[in-house]
Amino acid sequence: MSDSDRINAFIADWAVTGGSELANTQSLVNGLCTLVGVDTPRGSQTDDANNDYVFERRVFQDNGDSTISFGRLDAYKRGCFVLEAKQGSDADREAASRGERDLFGKPAAERVKQGTVKRGTSGWASAMFKAKGQAERYAKALPVDHGWPPFLIVTDVGHCIDLYADFSGTGKQYTQFPDAARFRIMLDDLRNDKVRDWLATIWTDPLSLDPSKEAARVTRLIAGNLADLSKRLETREQNATRVADFLMRCLFTMFAEDVRLIPEGSFTALLKRMKDMPENF
Repeated sequence: MSDSDRINAFIADWAVTGGSELANTQSLVNGLCTLVGVDTPRGSQTDDANNDYVFERRVFQDNGDSTISFGRLDAYKRGCFVLEAKQGSDADREAASRGERDLFGKPAAERVKQGTVKRGTSGWASAMFKAKGQAERYAKALPVDHGWPPFLIVTDVGHCIDLYADFSGTGKQYTQFPDAARFRIMLDDLRNDKVRDWLATIWTDPLSLDPSKEAARVTRLIAGNLADLSKRLETREQNATRVADFLMRCLFTMFAEDVRLIPEGSFTALLKRMKDMPENF
């Protein structure tokens, strides 16, 4: 089966799960891992110290009143992500049947009910936001030596996957990744190579997605190119001051265009005309 056929089959299979159906989170995650080419979660062990990449990892929290609350992460990979399913998991349903409360003191049955909210409504959006908050609280309850995972993944099984990232390591800045326009991955988006690469990297090397690292790389690249350009111009003009003034004006003009102090694209268009017809300049 070709990659395209596998992607289409995955999308088709999960598209029919239905908005109110409590789909199988673990099957989705396993299938997604296979689709993007990463290892699937391992079997859970009795000793949580060995459960660095599993489903239903237990976490505990001191309530400050001599009691301890516990919860289960739908999926977890140490140093990478906490995954929370809005529709609930098998463990949620089992806990609900026993009348248990979750890490936050709420009846486990409430999490199961979230899966019945109609998609696209304000109630659904609220449920997704609450699921993100739950993922943050679970991340906070992880062992201290695990640190804060750089990613929170919230999924409405069979519908979408929301990505939130905090590269600061403080757990205080989980924001939509890579931005507000692209943080929600719909099933059909999995046909996009870049989207699948993002997911694979979240599973294997999440810190490499830190935009500050890319910004630093680009800054170094631009600085190197400007230094090289300056040297070549100085060799030609034999006047370092004149070259410095020229480059400074160019940089200021590019900045002015970016913030729209001058018409958008005007300086870029001028540079293009100069490149295409240097004899006119």
